[in-house]
Amino acid sequence: MPPSWWSASATRPSSTSPSRPRRTSACSAPTTPPRCLPAITEPFASPLPAPPETAERYGFDAHGLPCLREVVAAHATLAGLTPQRARDLAFAVNEVTTNSVRHAGGHGVLRLWTEDRFVVCDVRDAGRIDEPLAGRVRPSPERGGGWGLWLANQLCELVQVRCFEDGSAVRVRMERP
Repeated sequence: MPPSWWSASATRPSSTSPSRPRRTSACSAPTTPPRCLPAITEPFASPLPAPPETAERYGFDAHGLPCLREVVAAHATLAGLTPQRARDLAFAVNEVTTNSVRHAGGHGVLRLWTEDRFVVCDVRDAGRIDEPLAGRVRPSPERGGGWGLWLANQLCELVQVRCFEDGSAVRVRMERP
């Protein structure tokens, strides 16, 4: 995990009053994750609620990704998202499902449904995501990958990642107008 987020508070300006800004701390950035990391990541270990029985279900592999994008965009449009937001959701889900194909055995399952004010997409596969904050920190430009979950986080109101003994789940939510 990049050390940049650990040291953000040590390098960001702060102020004791609106008229007197000052730099916080002259300490150096830590080289290991803070001791509080387990407390930060613990809520992400709890299981997600099961998708509703009425959720649409689609198995996918590499050959089905183009069709899946169309299905997600159509579902989102029918659920009331604007055409641009429907494309954004289809793009976010495409990034997550592509990760399933590339890194988690070549296939997975997508479930789609609407819930209150949201369109929800749940992707499950046999892979493991070992970084507790995957997709929350922008990847460095030099890195060859890691952009999919980060992009999904930029486009959707909520991205939830969970890992289990038999695989992982990524659930994205996009708010309806």
